[in-house]
Amino acid sequence: ATIEIKSGATLSNTTIPNGATVVISSGGLTVGNILQGGTVDAYSTPSFAADGFKSGTLILESGVSDDGYAQLGSGATIEIKSGATLSN
Repeated sequence: ATIEIKSGATLSNTTIPNGATVVISSGGLTVGNILQGGTVDAYSTPSFAADGFKSGTLILESGVSDDGYAQLGSGATIEIKSGATLSN
């Protein structure tokens, strides 16, 4: 299943499991979500719950700037495309 969060829309307090893909369009918001095996393709900076990046893949598209994550699960993957930044 693929869920697209378009500009002005918000995805909140959702677990993104294996096999699910969330595409955050520019201007889309996420609040308090947990990535647990799925994929997030971010054209806008994603926000996860504390300790909410357990496993799965986060793709930061060009132009996205992310402050990073204090805790990543052992199955977490971050792909940083040209023009995106990840700090901390």
